Amino acid sequence: MMRMNAPNNRFKRYAILSAMFVLLIILGAHFLLSDAFLLRHVFSPPLVLPILNMLFLGIGFLIASYLAARSYLNIGSPGLLSFGSGALVFGLNGMISGWFMESPAGVNAVVTLYNLCSLLSGLFYLSGAAMILIDKPNEKRLIRRKGKLAVGYAGVVLVVGLLIAATRYGWFPVFYTPAQGFSVFRQVIISNAILLLLISGLILWLGQLKFKSDFVFWHALALILIAEGLLGIAIARSVGGILGWTGRLAQYLGGIYLIISVVRAVRERSLDEMLAELLKPGSLHTSVFENSFDGIVVAVCEGLILSANPQASRMLGYPEAELRRMSMDDLLKGGRPAVPHFLEKTGPKERYRGELVFTRKSGTCFPADVSCSAFEDSSGKELLAFVLRDISRQKEAEAAMRYNMERYELLSSTGHELLHASEPNGVLHALCIKAMDFLGCNTFFNYMIDPVQGRLHLNAYAGIAPEQALEIEWLDYGAAICGYVAEKGSAMIAEHIGDNQDARVVLAKRLEIRAYACNPLLNVDGTAIGTLSFGARTRDAFSAEDLSLMRTITNLLAMAIVRMRHEEELRRSRADLAKANEELERKVQSRTKELTNAVQALKTTNEKLNAYSDQLRSLAGEITMAEHRERKRLAIMLHDGLQQLLAAAKLQVGYLGDQEDDDGHRRSALEVEHLLGEAIQMSRDLTAELSPPILHRGDLQDGLKWLARWMLEKHRLEVNLEAENISVLNDTIKIMLFETVRELLFNVVKHSAVQRAQVDLRKTGSDKLQIMVRDEGVGFDPAILQSPETAGRGFGLFSIRERLDLIGARMSIESSPGKGSRFTIAAPLGLTQEAKMHSVGGDFPPRKAAGRVRLLVADDHAALRASLCQMLAGEQDIEIIGEAQNGAEAVRLAQALKPHIILMDLSMPQMDGIEATRIIHRSFPEICIIGMSMYEETEHMQTMQVAGAAGYVLKSTGKGDLLKAIRACIQE
Repeated sequence: MMRMNAPNNRFKRYAILSAMFVLLIILGAHFLLSDAFLLRHVFSPPLVLPILNMLFLGIGFLIASYLAARSYLNIGSPGLLSFGSGALVFGLNGMISGWFMESPAGVNAVVTLYNLCSLLSGLFYLSGAAMILIDKPNEKRLIRRKGKLAVGYAGVVLVVGLLIAATRYGWFPVFYTPAQGFSVFRQVIISNAILLLLISGLILWLGQLKFKSDFVFWHALALILIAEGLLGIAIARSVGGILGWTGRLAQYLGGIYLIISVVRAVRERSLDEMLAELLKPGSLHTSVFENSFDGIVVAVCEGLILSANPQASRMLGYPEAELRRMSMDDLLKGGRPAVPHFLEKTGPKERYRGELVFTRKSGTCFPADVSCSAFEDSSGKELLAFVLRDISRQKEAEAAMRYNMERYELLSSTGHELLHASEPNGVLHALCIKAMDFLGCNTFFNYMIDPVQGRLHLNAYAGIAPEQALEIEWLDYGAAICGYVAEKGSAMIAEHIGDNQDARVVLAKRLEIRAYACNPLLNVDGTAIGTLSFGARTRDAFSAEDLSLMRTITNLLAMAIVRMRHEEELRRSRADLAKANEELERKVQSRTKELTNAVQALKTTNEKLNAYSDQLRSLAGEITMAEHRERKRLAIMLHDGLQQLLAAAKLQVGYLGDQEDDDGHRRSALEVEHLLGEAIQMSRDLTAELSPPILHRGDLQDGLKWLARWMLEKHRLEVNLEAENISVLNDTIKIMLFETVRELLFNVVKHSAVQRAQVDLRKTGSDKLQIMVRDEGVGFDPAILQSPETAGRGFGLFSIRERLDLIGARMSIESSPGKGSRFTIAAPLGLTQEAKMHSVGGDFPPRKAAGRVRLLVADDHAALRASLCQMLAGEQDIEIIGEAQNGAEAVRLAQALKPHIILMDLSMPQMDGIEATRIIHRSFPEICIIGMSMYEETEHMQTMQVAGAAGYVLKSTGKGDLLKAIRACIQE
């Protein structure tokens, strides 16, 4: 028999050692490994967690609940019913909770359901142990046992179902968030679950020492391991970390031991026989008393302490022998105001629950959560049992939370008022008074730098008399603490000023200030625009939290002041833009008037027509080209000047919004950013109307496509364009033809009384093209163009013909009243010799010089694209041929423009840079793609390279590195 039991006993020893080893691993990892290592995500493939929970926890506990139910029906022990309910709860927990990982609530749902079910299971297990300890009588009648079993197990299933529903719909407080980790409420829940399961396991363990039962041994060890596993999960730094998985493995090992206990139950005495002996009172009470995590004190009512467990001795700092010579009055120094009525007038089975302050032997005090019960011993003497739990850390956490909430409310209200104030000075004084009161300070000073005086001026203050403020109204740079901070642009903290011999604190001493902190108000470029300081007369130093709050309030005030100044600059920019528009209109009217006068003079002087015809054509061409150059110059000025300033302001406001944690501040920053975007769009629209960029970047058909869209947007004229792909090498021809088509379409808008026109562009020979503009409107009699009476009302066709003559082009007119009009323009692809003689405006630079690299920029940030294009435009060997604002547009432009190199942003709307790179590289492997991103991680570079990118640069890199990457592609 001994030989048969030897392997079993050895296996049990190994099992006990495994439980101890698991606990050592969990505690060692918690105290010895770094937070960075513990935060690392180890292993979390989908469906693994629910499957493991179901196999190792769900099945074993469900079988155990079945055995407990069968045993309860046999003997009627209420402890068995409670044990079975606990096993049923944990079994359902193991079967169900893990599958919530795939739900919308994700990890929070799993953590919530698992922890609540663990706590409920622990309550059932411990209640079963309590029923055994108090020797609660068995249920004698079988019909009542069946009813209680059905109601109990059905109630358990119903409660678990309610927990699942509440978890599914988010009715519980948040247990876990990715940003902040596990909540305090979750830690309280899981800590209680650990305690309950551990005590239940210990009770079963003590029972197996008495009964020598394998079932009880393995069941107790399973509960202890599950409690250890919950401990590992409770102290884990992150979901999926090494501590969390160690805790889960401990629980799975406990599940294996539970399955072993079920197997053993079949081979040994019945569960009824084993647990019936637990109903007898014995040494279990003493074990729970000695091993409780809470302090337990038993005393005679209004008398001496009879007994205290080791935890109470450690908590109070007294040995048990010394405690027996004391009363509860000695531990509750200063009386017992919270429980006088209870302690003075008690009766059997009366209870009290509350918080009391106890005094240790060292003289220090600590708050404790106290449960007190009155009962009688066998002789009828009234006794009191106190259960103490030290809640010092909880109180400290609550105090810290209250401070943080008050601090958050102060910062929130400060930021809100500053953001919505049109003038920060209007609310500055009240906000600083509020901050001063929160900080426990007695004074504050706000100095602003006066650029005209070159000194600091006292803008706001509190805590000093007006005559004292008058004395310090102006400060020089470097004078006193505020002058020094304004000069250096860095904060200065002066503490213990009474003992400080620094000359800069003399002014603070004179104002009887003992501690002083001054922070600079900084502009976006880091230069100081003023200072904000707080002083205390009742203490000699500030805490780190106080200094941090002062810096935050100073930064909020600085941002408000800078925002106000930027808004003022924006208003000035808009005024400048309006002035530029007025000037442009004046110049256009002036030039138009000059041209009209010149044409009228030529018409009225018929005899001089032949002599001055060439001069008139030259003058008309010069005016047209001068007007175009002026429009282009203004467009460039708007684009390169005003639009860049507006874009920079928008970036700055966007950056400030990104840095702000408060939702209200972020929304206000977005509103300002949106207004800047609208200003930029208005400037772009004006630029396009003055001189369409597409006309200089693309061919004539590109300009006509833009014109068709523009006429539809601005004048609701639908232009049906049919254009062949014709490359006009001379910009003079392209501009003249474009302006001609635009004026003809304007005539359609003004005179034809229709909202549709047709424009055809085709090549009619090797060196000629034809443009036809027609409409189905009211038409007119072309003869009126030759009539002297209507010569001045010819729809501008005379000037159109004169301009066309300059480039060797001709225009024919077909029209009749009520049948619409058709204008046919025949033009050469290049300037004729006669046209060259009349081309006073000169050609524009060709679109692409020989040998230059054609480059396409793809980025969804317009300001960044503009900055890149501007930066690369100065390179002689690089030509910017297009810009794309998303991946889909980049693919389309790559197909249309065939660039040599594409600068591709990694993250863009509609289609990201990775997918666009993959499509372009597959279709055009000869195009060199350089990825751009703000991300420094190598994974992003590798992803772009796999997609087909030849290079990768950071957006924060310098011009040299970018050119190096581009020229590396050129060499390849």
